[in-house]
Amino acid sequence: MTLQVRHEGKSHRVELASDAVVRDLQAKLVELTGIRPERQVLKNGFPPKAMQIASASDACQAVGIKHREALIVEEGATGSVADAAGAPAGGDAGDSAPGLPDRQRHPRQVPAGLVELGTGSVERHVIPADNSCLFASILYGLRRHVVAPYELVPADLRKVVVEEIRRDPGTYDMLTLAECEKPSLEYCDWIAKDDSWGGFLELSILSEYFQVQIVAVDIVSTRMERFPHDDKVYPFRIFVFFDGIHYDACKRGEATIFRTESEEVSSEAMVVAIDLNSKKQFTDTGNFTLQCQHCWTKLRGEKEAQEHGKETGHFNFQECK
Repeated sequence: MTLQVRHEGKSHRVELASDAVVRDLQAKLVELTGIRPERQVLKNGFPPKAMQIASASDACQAVGIKHREALIVEEGATGSVADAAGAPAGGDAGDSAPGLPDRQRHPRQVPAGLVELGTGSVERHVIPADNSCLFASILYGLRRHVVAPYELVPADLRKVVVEEIRRDPGTYDMLTLAECEKPSLEYCDWIAKDDSWGGFLELSILSEYFQVQIVAVDIVSTRMERFPHDDKVYPFRIFVFFDGIHYDACKRGEATIFRTESEEVSSEAMVVAIDLNSKKQFTDTGNFTLQCQHCWTKLRGEKEAQEHGKETGHFNFQECK
């Protein structure tokens, strides 16, 4: 049985056995979309209408899902299958390597119970400068969400980025070429290395992966960049601070995940950025000195470093005095 499944504007072909039951379809959809079975809303027909299915054990054909059927899959508070809460989500979590950040195993939606305003004021939580600061900052912001058995490390987030770009290299080509003049597949090899820095492309991809808005607070310009820009896409957000070359996490007391409609935390984060800017706690990327960690050449400013990278293929730079 072949189905045409549409999700978030993209069309996918799904193959099932002719005698497949709804649970088999749900497992495929978890792998494809990351939406857990109990939240899968299935729509078919024209105009598309939400299906109501009594049991995940029902045969697909018996509930109207036939060969060459076109289905739309969306995420909702309650899915189309009445008893889906007990359906297996594509196998035991132990079937995959521990910490593997695939969409089938990771709980993508942040539970509302983890979101709180916190006490005190917003402050910067310093992250080690080890070339993975962006990824570590995101994980710190989600530390109460990404817990056992789903604990992740920065290398796992690099895998998420690589996996997403390789899903659609043609679309990402123009983004990676604009960002660093690398075609998308070459960029995948580069960002997978633990000494490569992440940036806005990674913020965008990881926001979609974790289903949470990520707000980058730029200390240099005292501006905020939202990923995604629309505050209504996801109900919750985390913040990261950027000083020109380094990312740090953000917290308010013990809270790190906040509701997107709350402007109080946004205002306090901007106050922190303005204060850090006034104290010159940022890096002027146009005039700072970098040293290439491959050949030890000293370079002035981001432009010289980029030109050196193009000429030599070197990519690992550290700030120096």
